[in-house]
Amino acid sequence: MNFPTRVLGFTLLCSLTLAGCDDDDDNNVLSDTVSTGQIYATFQVVSDGNDEVFVEAQLTKGVPPTQNNQRESFVRLVDGDQLWLSTGEDISQIDLSDNVFDGVKALSDTQVRFEERRTERESYRLSFLFLFDRVILSDFGDSYSAELPNTSSRFRISFLRDDSRNATDSFVDLAEPFSVVSPSVNSRFSRSRDDIMVEWDNTDSESSVEIAANLSCPNGSFYEYTSTIDNDTGMFVIGAGTLDQSNLQGICSTTLNVRKVRTGQFDPRFIGGAVNSYQVRRVVFNLES
Repeated sequence: MNFPTRVLGFTLLCSLTLAGCDDDDDNNVLSDTVSTGQIYATFQVVSDGNDEVFVEAQLTKGVPPTQNNQRESFVRLVDGDQLWLSTGEDISQIDLSDNVFDGVKALSDTQVRFEERRTERESYRLSFLFLFDRVILSDFGDSYSAELPNTSSRFRISFLRDDSRNATDSFVDLAEPFSVVSPSVNSRFSRSRDDIMVEWDNTDSESSVEIAANLSCPNGSFYEYTSTIDNDTGMFVIGAGTLDQSNLQGICSTTLNVRKVRTGQFDPRFIGGAVNSYQVRRVVFNLES
């Protein structure tokens, strides 16, 4: 294989594995049967302002993934094909010094190999989805995940192959951190009578903003509301009555997600792709009739 020394050394020391099966199933195709130029790459980078940035990746043959199982072919990584997450420079250009162990220690906070998404990782993924429910990946096929410390604004995803058909130029920047100013935690509004003023600080000219409100009520009813703002103005009004649905009763716990979205660049060696970042903040308040 033509991997750089840096990757070979880190792979030997790393406990992460990309568990792969030797046979296809109805929705998956093995990566050694698919050229880089046939792969559509979907990458999403999520930060909720805490210590880790969470990244998911999905590779499909020829077309984007869908949420309704259109029988697209998901690429399962085998035979040395790897995905790496890094901050800064192209991972394939990084070389370890003569002291491999010191080199790996110094680099461990800036790059990591993606893992196949496994059942035992679902609880961690769901903790992010509680904040971030707009997922651009499909649950019908293989996907991969990785985390790095939340110390950088740019994240790069590299696809390294054993035949040197690498694709290392996919990257995206996170929006600057921000805080939701209003509504405040545990505040209370009327669904039918009150405008809900959503305000946040640190506006960003390079981001669009998604507003999502998820209501959960004592009678077991739910309601989801979403809206997108093309320009980050620092404010949005959910008008009185917008969240007043006939099936909602009592005081409903309402989770408000404010997501700043940036679009990145996928490596042109792929047939196509989508690379997005989401800086997400959450506030929980109450809505009564």
